[in-house]
Amino acid sequence: MNPRKDNYDLLTKPLQLKYNRYYSSMINLGKSILFAQIYAEEMIDNEENDFASYCFAKAYTDFIEKGYSEEFSMQYAIKYQENMVDNYSNMIQVDSDPESIYFMDKAYGYAKGWEYANENKHKDIIAFAKRYEKVYINMVYATNIRCEIIDVDFDKQILDKISNSK
Repeated sequence: MNPRKDNYDLLTKPLQLKYNRYYSSMINLGKSILFAQIYAEEMIDNEENDFASYCFAKAYTDFIEKGYSEEFSMQYAIKYQENMVDNYSNMIQVDSDPESIYFMDKAYGYAKGWEYANENKHKDIIAFAKRYEKVYINMVYATNIRCEIIDVDFDKQILDKISNSK
């Protein structure tokens, strides 16, 4: 079953043809079905911006495949795409710049904050996510801990800092 079929069915016939071309190009490159679907959707939505679409599809599928929720993966992908497009013009630049991890960490911090604010019904989810991202980045780079090894105690320290900064 195609989990994104509803989105496809909403497209006009000419857009379905474009979608199929973008989808097939990613499958031919060995990308997963989910990656190809997300990439094709993004190409349609982002006026055929290959770099932006690739960034979004990469970020989203990476986190879905790691077992993160769809909501978290979506928020991460949105911020990752924004950070990469604002600072690079292609994946070669991203892959060759060791500093690109900083932008990944920023996206992760934002998504963690967004997820927490959403789960806890904060009034202003975006403002909370931005504060969380800022504290997260400051703590990660002060302690040199990567996002893959964040534990509950580290999360609690971030939330304490946010609470104390109001």
